[in-house]
Amino acid sequence: MTGAATSDVVIASLWMYGLAIIISMASAVVIWMIVHGISALQRPAAKPAASGAGSAAVAQDTGPPAAHVAAITAAISAAVGSHRIVRISEVGRSGAWSAEGKLIHQTSHAPQRRPGKY
Repeated sequence: MTGAATSDVVIASLWMYGLAIIISMASAVVIWMIVHGISALQRPAAKPAASGAGSAAVAQDTGPPAAHVAAITAAISAAVGSHRIVRISEVGRSGAWSAEGKLIHQTSHAPQRRPGKY
């Protein structure tokens, strides 16, 4: 290869890397806009604050709707009998499921020892 051909290859390679970077950044921006657009649609609209000196802030109940609580209570009562429900809330995420998935995935590719073949 001559010096001119080598420099053409280097320039073409750099141009390809630059193009790949531009396309990757454009894709990331589009994905970012989609994610933030969807999250903006899912947020509840902010209610205007009450004005006036005599108005007190009232705490909003963020729990489940009363109809859902009644349906859950009726289903539990029918299934297991009379019990007292102390709290209904979302279950927090724990690392148990992800840890189990990682364990299964990592051990699925482990080499197996066969007797007589080492």
